[in-house]
Amino acid sequence: MKNVLLILPRNDCGVCMLMFSGSSITGEMDEVDAFRMKRPTDDPVSLASTTAESLIDEDAYYTTVRGELEAIVQDFEVESWSLAVDQDFLKKHSKEIIKRQDVIYELIQTEIHHVRTLKIMLLVYARDLREALQLDDRKLDCLFPQLDSLLELHSHFLSRLRERRAESLQPGSDHNYAIHKLSDILISQFSGELGERMKESYGDFCSRHTEAVNYYKEQQQSNKKFQNLMRKISNLPIVRRLCVPECILLVTQRITKYPVLLERILHNTEAGTEEHEGLAQALNLIKDVIVQVDAQVSLYEKEARLRDIASKVEPKSLGKIKDGRVFRKEDLSQGRRKLLFEGMVNWKAASGRLKDILALLLTDVLVLLQEKDQRYVFSTVDNKPSVISLQKLIVREVAHEERAMFLICASSKGPEMYEIHTASKEERNTWITHIRQAVERSVSDCNHICVCSTVSLVTRKRLTTIQTSSPFCLLPPQAIISQQDSHIELQRASLLTAERDRPGSRNRGTDVLLEQEKQRNVEKHREELANFQRLQNQHRQQQARWEREREKQRRQAEAAEQRLKEREEECRRLELRLAEERQELERQRQTYQQDLERLRESTRVVEKEKERLEQQRKLKKHNTMPNTAAWYAQEAGQLSSSSSFNGELLLGRAGDQKLPHKSHLRASLSASRADYPERPEVQSRRESSCGTLSAKTEVPIHLISTTNQLHKQGSVQQQIPTKLAALSKGKEKSGKGKSSHRTDSRG
Repeated sequence: MKNVLLILPRNDCGVCMLMFSGSSITGEMDEVDAFRMKRPTDDPVSLASTTAESLIDEDAYYTTVRGELEAIVQDFEVESWSLAVDQDFLKKHSKEIIKRQDVIYELIQTEIHHVRTLKIMLLVYARDLREALQLDDRKLDCLFPQLDSLLELHSHFLSRLRERRAESLQPGSDHNYAIHKLSDILISQFSGELGERMKESYGDFCSRHTEAVNYYKEQQQSNKKFQNLMRKISNLPIVRRLCVPECILLVTQRITKYPVLLERILHNTEAGTEEHEGLAQALNLIKDVIVQVDAQVSLYEKEARLRDIASKVEPKSLGKIKDGRVFRKEDLSQGRRKLLFEGMVNWKAASGRLKDILALLLTDVLVLLQEKDQRYVFSTVDNKPSVISLQKLIVREVAHEERAMFLICASSKGPEMYEIHTASKEERNTWITHIRQAVERSVSDCNHICVCSTVSLVTRKRLTTIQTSSPFCLLPPQAIISQQDSHIELQRASLLTAERDRPGSRNRGTDVLLEQEKQRNVEKHREELANFQRLQNQHRQQQARWEREREKQRRQAEAAEQRLKEREEECRRLELRLAEERQELERQRQTYQQDLERLRESTRVVEKEKERLEQQRKLKKHNTMPNTAAWYAQEAGQLSSSSSFNGELLLGRAGDQKLPHKSHLRASLSASRADYPERPEVQSRRESSCGTLSAKTEVPIHLISTTNQLHKQGSVQQQIPTKLAALSKGKEKSGKGKSSHRTDSRG
């Protein structure tokens, strides 16, 4: 076991998963795996090689199937036609054409998926069931009925659609196409021989849908090998966990998808064209196929229902017919007898009690059954026959009971009447309609059988006479057939005449009942005709009202469309205006940005100029202050050293201004003489007094040095004459007055 698992170089992870899920993980193994691994223990090489070869063959088969499935999906991987073609090619078509091409693309794409499902059912499920579990064709046909025929039909349909796509390709392109004609392919697929095969195949498949699903569920519950194989197949990547019931359901529903797709294609096709008429014809053909399939499904279900009821009828229970014949459970499904309608009704007995009855309307009789201990027995209410022949059956309503009806069975032994009640008036009318239709078909079939039997008897006698009279000269077959046709017509006319003129064929009571029934039928037909005319008038009125409503809606739609166009135009104008305003704002923004940049540049230039001016002012101030301090030092030295010092001037200066603080004088006059190489010219005493006074007011305090203090001390130590002091005081007063006068004049 370990050798087998180790030597497998797996390329297909799905098959590898099957091996481990069936044996290594769950510990269970079906007969297929057991057969592959059941080898002599003394020959491991043979075991490994044989198993590996079988698995490699299986991988190659699944690879082939995968390639085949991928090939049919080619060119239809994207979701819609709009995405499959180039956008430039797409813009060349109107919205209606784009919608039409999208629906056609969806039709082809869903057909591809349907063919893929059928291939999985046939090439994977059916093939593995046949090879692994040795299921015969009968069981496979029970599980997958008509599978080969369906795959052949839809593969042919898909190939025609692909050919039409290839024919519609644009020159020089492998994906730009537009299919303008599709009706001929659809008409060919759903009419003629292909249409009949579609009806037959889908009728059989859909009819046996429930049977196939039930068989699958039964095998899943009772057959472990079947269960393991289904689990393994569902894990294959190509299957995509699509189990058998889902496949059966998809195939059953496919036939109902065509009308929906075709109606959408027809809606987006221009009316009045040849293609529109062809699509309408194809749609009618598809609907006819679906109606035929539904009829086959209904017939099959009724046959199954009749078999089920017959299986539940008590074997010893017997039913009686009015003419004395016995009806057994085997007679329910004997010959060409079929179930037309069935349901639960109530049979009113002579005592007034209602009995629950299961009524079965067959092609020639009406059978009344009662349920007893979950089984069915023929009903025995009031000792009346429980099987009623349709040959002479009359049905009519009860006068004062809308849910009841009378069944009158006329026979040579006298009429028999049954009062049957239903759950509603509609159900009673349904029963009456089905019974009358069955009676008409039964009488017609009986007359046809009688005529055919008579004609056959006459034909045999005629041929015998011809052969006896002329054993050596026989007429050609065409002559014999033409003669027999004339005899058939004559015989039919004679039979009808004899039937009409035969006296005593019916008793008087039966004739009276039949005449009354004819009168009732005539009155009923008159009432139905009147009702039909009334309904027809109502229909005309409703149709006219509907036309008016449609015209009103059309006008409203046109008005709404016009308003929408106006709104679109207004929005377009607003959009243009907004675009212009946006451009203007953008231009203004750019202008503002440029102005802002220029302003910033100007600000930077001004700042630089301001800094330059500030530096120049500081530099000029710095250069001016040392010259002023030097001049003051020279002036003070001159005054102290001069022998002809004018005390009046000194006293005047001392009276006018106070000397600065000592510390500031020291700090400011600490400069050397080398800084002041030139000595200013000596002015007159009046000019020097005024100039010195004005200069001292402009010089800051900190520029006065200690030299002034030394000069002050020297001048104080000198003895000033009393006359000079008095003179200086007087001049000081006069100077103060002049200065105050000068100040007032300035103010």
